[in-house]
Amino acid sequence: MKAVKPSLLLGTVVLSTLISACSEETVQQNTSQVQLQSTAAEATPSASQEQLVTPGKDQHVSKGMLHLTEEENSLYEAFLTSHYDDLVLKQAAPLTIAKLYLHAEQANDWETQYELYIDDPEYVRWSREEHLQAQKTDQSANPLLPFYAEVDQPEFIHTSKATGYLKIPAENGEFIGFQMRQNSQGVWKVSFMPIQ
Repeated sequence: MKAVKPSLLLGTVVLSTLISACSEETVQQNTSQVQLQSTAAEATPSASQEQLVTPGKDQHVSKGMLHLTEEENSLYEAFLTSHYDDLVLKQAAPLTIAKLYLHAEQANDWETQYELYIDDPEYVRWSREEHLQAQKTDQSANPLLPFYAEVDQPEFIHTSKATGYLKIPAENGEFIGFQMRQNSQGVWKVSFMPIQ
């Protein structure tokens, strides 16, 4: 067996890593394009049908639902600085909104968390003041936060054109449904009491 020079071995490893990273990115881009094309070709579901939404670029989750990507963090900051203008969230996917909501909870940013709830009058269950007061009196952490940190890629299931839920895997093949709803502006928001 011939001895391999360390510099040649290092160069081969670096080159192999670069090729692998480029190939992986190309595969992800091609997969996203195929998913978008196949989704567009499918018929629109009726209100009684469920439709799986394939994850797109802004739905990618890394390190669980509690970790915001740079884009998501920028969106969170833009939402804050806009004084909670829903139009800032117009292009955000349901998963992104759920991650912003969980991030606000983890940061004890109760005002932002409240603003991520559905805001159409027929769906509002309590006021901002009630929400803030409840958070002051109940200092216990959400027991599900560690669970969300373990969830890498929940599916979003449409139950109608403007409603759906994140299907979050749980123990024994069960799942938790995290309820979402589009408001009158077409922005995805978190339903009050999203897990029931």
